[in-house]
Amino acid sequence: MSRSRFDKNIFVRNTTHFKAYLYKCEKLFDNGAPELIIHGSGTTIYKATSLALQLQKIHCGCLGLDIKTSSMQLESKQDMLDDMDGEVINRQKSAIHIRVFRKIPAAVLRSKN
Repeated sequence: MSRSRFDKNIFVRNTTHFKAYLYKCEKLFDNGAPELIIHGSGTTIYKATSLALQLQKIHCGCLGLDIKTSSMQLESKQDMLDDMDGEVINRQKSAIHIRVFRKIPAAVLRSKN
């Protein structure tokens, strides 16, 4: 299986600093990546959205956004103090997937400079 020249998926986590994600995205765009997909789930949805909007602002509106949301079913087992079996709790977790893409190809931008 051949791997793309660019790993375009950015999975946002709470433990990584915002500026590190911004730097990684900028580096990918500077190296010619036509698009990125920023993924966030649960508490990282806000951070993922802020990252996409900040990239759009930095690039003066030359980047487009395609936003999709989803939810996933989670099962967690909660131990009961007086019961050995425990109880399975089903809950939903929201997620966001933001495709950040160039409205103008990189080759056109480079030829104008």
